[in-house]
Amino acid sequence: MKAMKKVIVISIMSLIFLATYAQRPSKSSSTEVNNADRKKSEMTTERSDNNTSRSVEMKSDRSENVNRNNNVGDQNMSIDPKVNSNRSITDKINSNKTDLHKNVEPVRSNSVNSRPGYSANNGRGNSVNSRTYEVERKNYNTPQRERVHREVYDVNRPRPVEYRKIHHPYRAPVDIHLFWTHNMYHEYMMMYPDYHYWYYTSGYRIRTTSAYDAIYYVGEIMNVYGRVIETWYSRETDEYFLYFGARYPYQDFSVIIPGHRARQFSRRPEIFFEGREIWVTGLISLHRGQPEMIIRKKHQIHIY
Repeated sequence: MKAMKKVIVISIMSLIFLATYAQRPSKSSSTEVNNADRKKSEMTTERSDNNTSRSVEMKSDRSENVNRNNNVGDQNMSIDPKVNSNRSITDKINSNKTDLHKNVEPVRSNSVNSRPGYSANNGRGNSVNSRTYEVERKNYNTPQRERVHREVYDVNRPRPVEYRKIHHPYRAPVDIHLFWTHNMYHEYMMMYPDYHYWYYTSGYRIRTTSAYDAIYYVGEIMNVYGRVIETWYSRETDEYFLYFGARYPYQDFSVIIPGHRARQFSRRPEIFFEGREIWVTGLISLHRGQPEMIIRKKHQIHIY
């Protein structure tokens, strides 16, 4: 019995020893985990402190820059307050520009007042682009010259232009590529010496319109196309008149060609041009409220 008691006591003691020994690594592992968590928390706190310090520094720098700018503005105002009060917005923007911005050219607008052009003084002139010159250009009348009055009888009034534009449209020419050049400017200035409202720049593409709409482009260099309805020859002035749209005096557009230029196309220009589809390039002007174009050179007339 005594031996059995000794064995039981020894086994109990061994179990207690084993239990205590097994608890030691678990405690060490828990302590290690706790130490790692403590290090991570310390790192996060340090990062947050650094971020806050940086933000505070940036705010302080910004406030210092603002104060410096305000001080500079106050100094400028103290130096000459009248000049600063009268400064425009564009002046303020230009003063704040850097050297890089000052070297870049601004985008130019396409308004009538801002586009440069060739003036009648063989140079660049902005005065021809003013509103008053635009009105004068749109109301440009053919200069006073010898004009023979033509008497006609029993001419029926045609249908309105709006009706004829829809039911009797002109066949438009294809591939008209005509651009304004410096030589062309000098040539047209000689052909139309009484016109002083040139504003086209080099490379400007001359627009094209039908004889029905020529009335809307008075004072402009245009390409006008259509069918010649009637021709008439003036012996007094040696000129040929080509009428588009309807017969005289209800024509929509007229072309006046000197006799020696018209006879370069045919010996009988009045028969040659009648019924043909042509397009002409030149200056559109008004005569008695109707648009017309005076041709000076042969290359201004094209048959298509």
